[in-house]
Amino acid sequence: MWRRRSGRRKTYKTLGGMIILLAAAGLAGGSWYLFDAAGARTPVPEVDMDVEQLVRQAEEREDAFRQVDASQTEITLKKVYVCGVESEQTVYGPPGADDETILQEYPDWQLVSREGNRVLLQQQINDISPLCKENGYFGLTPDQILALFDGPPGEENVIQTFYQIDTEKLESRLPREEIEKLYEGIRIRDLAEYYSILSTFGEYMLHQPGTLNQPES
Repeated sequence: MWRRRSGRRKTYKTLGGMIILLAAAGLAGGSWYLFDAAGARTPVPEVDMDVEQLVRQAEEREDAFRQVDASQTEITLKKVYVCGVESEQTVYGPPGADDETILQEYPDWQLVSREGNRVLLQQQINDISPLCKENGYFGLTPDQILALFDGPPGEENVIQTFYQIDTEKLESRLPREEIEKLYEGIRIRDLAEYYSILSTFGEYMLHQPGTLNQPES
């Protein structure tokens, strides 16, 4: 049986609400009370409850739920997008699952590596990632390298770099407003816009990719 699990820990609002109610009860006197719905007169003490103990028990149950039998096959599914973003998800297969069985379950994936019961599968996605669609900007680094950024251009948010731009040639041929857009960041939302930007500014490429700082022969 194949089981999927995301790598993120879920937060349960119901537990949070329960904790708040319990904390409020502790402030009121450390006891829960049941009230007569008809008259709402006499409080009936029920049982004192330790909030910390309740939280600890809930965490222990969650940790136990998250534990996986060491004999199961741990499969990491890695997606690589055109814009350079990678994402991973971990799933668990039957104990002792061989490569052929795994690839039958994931026919569109490539087996990259295997170490014991840990398997890495990879898939090339011919699209930009959800992150790039939501917040991708083309712009220039301080070294005048055309790059894709997570948000408006900045040194700390580079996703992918391409080639160095001949800024003198760029400024001599493009209107000032178009150049300012590049420095401020040009928003992209799909693969077509991604390739369009690369094609447009490829004309102003100063160096071919992979030839920066190469010694002269």
